Amino acid sequence: MRKYDELKKKKNSAVSGIKQGTYNLEKISEESERVANVARDVSIIINDIEKNFKQVTKLNKIDISFLMLAISLQCARQYIFANDKFRLDKASDGDKLIKDPLKKVTPKEWHDTLFGSVPYDATRQTENFKKLDLKSGISGSTHRYRALGHDPILGWIIGPINILSDSLTKNDFTTYTVKNMKLDGVFEGDIAGAIKVAHEQGTNDPWNIPAAIIKQAIHFGADYFTKQGLPIPVLSIANEDMARKMLSKNYRIDTYSVMRGATMSIFINSIIECIHTLFYDEVRDISTDLYKVRTRKILMYSNIIASSSNIIYTAISEDLTKLDVGGILVTLYRIVSDTKFINEVKKEFLEKEFYNKVMGNDIGLIWEENNEY
Repeated sequence: MRKYDELKKKKNSAVSGIKQGTYNLEKISEESERVANVARDVSIIINDIEKNFKQVTKLNKIDISFLMLAISLQCARQYIFANDKFRLDKASDGDKLIKDPLKKVTPKEWHDTLFGSVPYDATRQTENFKKLDLKSGISGSTHRYRALGHDPILGWIIGPINILSDSLTKNDFTTYTVKNMKLDGVFEGDIAGAIKVAHEQGTNDPWNIPAAIIKQAIHFGADYFTKQGLPIPVLSIANEDMARKMLSKNYRIDTYSVMRGATMSIFINSIIECIHTLFYDEVRDISTDLYKVRTRKILMYSNIIASSSNIIYTAISEDLTKLDVGGILVTLYRIVSDTKFINEVKKEFLEKEFYNKVMGNDIGLIWEENNEY
């Protein structure tokens, strides 16, 4: 009897093993067929995933409201803060704006150094300069774009050098000596000679260099908001004629207008982004990255529409003072950065969804007694 029981157990074990093997083979066969179907229809699957991505990142009614608000704010900014608006009438007004608050905290002994005239503002000529018959091309209407001390970037280097060496450096790096705010002659050694003298001045008194830099900052502050403004950085070296035109009353495209347009455009984008983030719903919006795609779309679309309308309006009206150069630059940046972000999220979404399609669910190779064939 015991021997019979042992044989029965062996039989049952063998049958169970056969059933387990058969079950596993069927599951493997089903999974192989599924993977084969995935491989065959890979392009269809990817297209379906892309459609799903477009669906989950499509702008809804709330997003469209934000888009309209952003476009309205960007367009209003362009025309309220046009290039020729909110400027000081003359440089002396800028001097007053910058000097009056600083006089209260600046020691009296620094007054002449910090608030005196800068040599690269010299437009008149001494008798000696006239005798030399030098054609400087420097005048009241040209010195802003021809004197490198006024360049918003290079001016931080050339300006203090000119201040310390009493000189004026043109956009072709020709350097003149300045006496009593008048051009007196060509500086010996040109710009290299001016640098040498500036270095000597800084060596003689370590306070001379910081004083010259502060003076440069004060002068930039005085000229920045005036009607003539400061030229676009380095443009006067690359194309003097273009720099001249952009500073003219028909354009008013200078550092101030460009920076103001870009700053306000970025500010509006930041406000829209912050408020739109508050509407994120964990259940409805799936993931933060997919929600951010919609935010980026709102910002990019609003900037593109606002800048496009500005370019069209400027072209039709032929009023270049309305051209929003700063906003256009921000728009170009948004197109590049937002497109890159959206593509990265899309790539991650495609990889995740495709992985789930290929891997599928656990095929369950463990057979249970209650499985039926």
